[in-house]
Amino acid sequence: MSHNARFSLLTLLLFFICLGAAFSQQDSPQKPAISYSAGMTGFSDSAFSSAETLRFSINLESERAKPFTPSLFAAIQFDFNPLSLQTAYWGLGFYLTLFNLQNHFFSFASMRKTSWAPAFCAAFYFPFDSAKNSYFETTAEPIRLFTGSSYVSLLSPGALFSKNFKITGYSLSPFKFTYYFY
Repeated sequence: MSHNARFSLLTLLLFFICLGAAFSQQDSPQKPAISYSAGMTGFSDSAFSSAETLRFSINLESERAKPFTPSLFAAIQFDFNPLSLQTAYWGLGFYLTLFNLQNHFFSFASMRKTSWAPAFCAAFYFPFDSAKNSYFETTAEPIRLFTGSSYVSLLSPGALFSKNFKITGYSLSPFKFTYYFY
């Protein structure tokens, strides 16, 4: 089995383990929450182009905005300025909201009542073009506000790792918006 195939298999296995953990809470009266996200990301890694990158994802979480409840996602990213689908990647990963604080320092930033809900994210990304390398990314979202029906994340730094889990570069997401379907 090739290294890429093992890496893909490990990613799918971790995704399904997290999926089982997210929905193993039988005593929860809430239904699973489904949301979508859109955001921009820039990379320092020379493996990526210097164009702006858009990232879209579908997210699934067992409970909305509850601390330490994993959220799973499937994502696609591609360059948009200039638009290029040859640089597209797809990914699978999870979020973990660290806490949800009602009275917080960032309340001045919104006219709505918000809670501060920073998160940690880890994801594997795979190229649609087999000539490119897959990568692993960890992201911190320290400025992430929850409005009851959405999240807004600002200035989220990340680290990029190769298949051998050696750091290869950094990422920065200036903004990301997440909205719940219901």
